[in-house]
Amino acid sequence: MRATRKLRKLTAAVFAAGAASAALTGCGDGTDDSSAPIVRAATAATSADTGPYADLTGEQVLDQARDTMSALSSFTMDMHAPGDSGEPMRITASLTDTGGCLASIDDDGSGFQVIGTGDVYYVKGDAAFWQAQGGSDDPDLAQALDGKWLKVPASLEADGFDTFCDLTGLVSTMVGDSDGTDLVSKGRPTLYAGAQVIPLTVQSSDGDSIVDVAATGEPYVLAEYAADDSTEYVAFSGFGKTLAITAPPADQTVDISQFGDLPGFSV
Repeated sequence: MRATRKLRKLTAAVFAAGAASAALTGCGDGTDDSSAPIVRAATAATSADTGPYADLTGEQVLDQARDTMSALSSFTMDMHAPGDSGEPMRITASLTDTGGCLASIDDDGSGFQVIGTGDVYYVKGDAAFWQAQGGSDDPDLAQALDGKWLKVPASLEADGFDTFCDLTGLVSTMVGDSDGTDLVSKGRPTLYAGAQVIPLTVQSSDGDSIVDVAATGEPYVLAEYAADDSTEYVAFSGFGKTLAITAPPADQTVDISQFGDLPGFSV
């Protein structure tokens, strides 16, 4: 699947910072449906394309969906896919168009949380996470940050945590540009999670994927998944929903400047 493979590569760069042994406390709604595949059901077939996008090609529908998603003030993404080890990986991120985000990354039970406020990132892991970051050069790091949020200015981040906090960048990664290099075909209306959608099959060198675009209302992307494996998918929700994103209490944060250079802390 084009989208999840791209995001998995980006996530791998974050985990390379030493998060392989971290334990995650989720910042989502507490539900765990990591093994639940995308469930879709075909609607009654019609003899002609009479849907809301009847006069548009698949590429044009994908363009509209991408532009609509990019113009949103916020949305939530929930991705399920095999990690590098082959074990389940889940990324949940709620983002705003001003750079705010709440994200949790879980790779086979290991991971971390990120809160982004636009100009600052707050990162939280357990003692094992921070020990992996500090290594033997700073054995006190894990103790100092256990249960704390590390405060990291966004200016120190090149392309790491902002992967999950840049709304338009994430849309570009997941939905991409239909620039003619991929073949996009439009299917008949079907159902995704009870909502009528137009399935778009995107053929690319990275593998074929199916993008479900809402058939009524705004052309939001509701889901994208591998054409050959419906358990590898990304679901989108919370379109334009107001998100309350605030920094953790000051007594629960530690500024990165207190540690100087953190060995291996890069993304």
